[in-house]
Amino acid sequence: MAEVNNRFGYVDTLRGIAIFLVLSVHTSQFYQLGSELYTFARYGQLGVQLFFVASAYTLCISMSNVDLNTENLKKFYIRRYFRIAPMYYIGIGMYFGINCVLYLLKKANFLELYDFKGISSNLLLIHAFLPKYNNSIVPGGWSIATEVLFYFLFPFLYSFVKNFSFRKIIYLIVLYTLIHVFVLIFAGKFLQFEKIENNSFYYYSIINQFPVFLCGIAMFKVIKYSNVKKKFFGSVFFISFILLIFIWQFNELFSFVLIPVFSGIAFMSLGCLLSIIDYRFKLIELIGKLSYSIYIFHFVFSWYIIVLIDKKIFFLGINIYLLYSIYLLITLVFSVLIGLFTEKYIERYFVGVGKKIISNSI
Repeated sequence: MAEVNNRFGYVDTLRGIAIFLVLSVHTSQFYQLGSELYTFARYGQLGVQLFFVASAYTLCISMSNVDLNTENLKKFYIRRYFRIAPMYYIGIGMYFGINCVLYLLKKANFLELYDFKGISSNLLLIHAFLPKYNNSIVPGGWSIATEVLFYFLFPFLYSFVKNFSFRKIIYLIVLYTLIHVFVLIFAGKFLQFEKIENNSFYYYSIINQFPVFLCGIAMFKVIKYSNVKKKFFGSVFFISFILLIFIWQFNELFSFVLIPVFSGIAFMSLGCLLSIIDYRFKLIELIGKLSYSIYIFHFVFSWYIIVLIDKKIFFLGINIYLLYSIYLLITLVFSVLIGLFTEKYIERYFVGVGKKIISNSI
């Protein structure tokens, strides 16, 4: 395994980059942003794919020396539950409260979404199966839903690919993608749908995002055997992003099937390159450590507070690029401040609860 200080600091760097990308797109969505700047900012949605790559990679590390048996499966699922569920439950309560306030102020009415089915499916973390509630109870909740499904599948998937080489994982990604595209072309003719839309229920699904997680597993194979080649992965990173941008503009039937794949390949390459860099990006690492809390809370600023500010100052004639930078900085700084508290006193606490449950069950 590549030698890295501070327990895989480059993974936190990846998460830091990922959350900044996510903040950049969400900060651009609900105020009057120029079309050119919005076109650039929208690529920030690919930060979620970077999270998926980093997640699959770290799961491989934790599973690499563990046998797949009932006891270890139970431990794995307990750890994952207490890592992801408590903060998500806080998000459910917080955004329900915000929508109650908006309803009372007659600013919006999304409370009908917070019915028994919506809340219960999100509490049970099964909202990936329900289009109406997949991304509405907690903003960005679709990525949590997809991640949870991958958690469920991962031990069995890892057992299957454990002895695969990097090359075989890449072949698997290519094969899966080709089959996926051909099935969609066939289905499109008979079911008469034009294309997979960006940010649609199908785009969010584990079916569509699955190759991205495979890219994280491929990254693990490369780094584990210290086989990172700077020129090769640098070229792959660059070419993947060029293709991704081209496909995005092309926007045909399967464009938003291929975009996650190429983003996964690009981010896999980025992760491999960061793993062999001696320099530490300490601020980005810190943001990466706080990224889950930031992800849950940042919508409060990027979707609500920034909109209120924008209504007051947009017509003051401030340069739109400067204004966007200010809004992005506000969202980042306040989300980080909240994250510093919640990561320490909520995330760590419940991770510890999970560990205690595991130790008491042994």
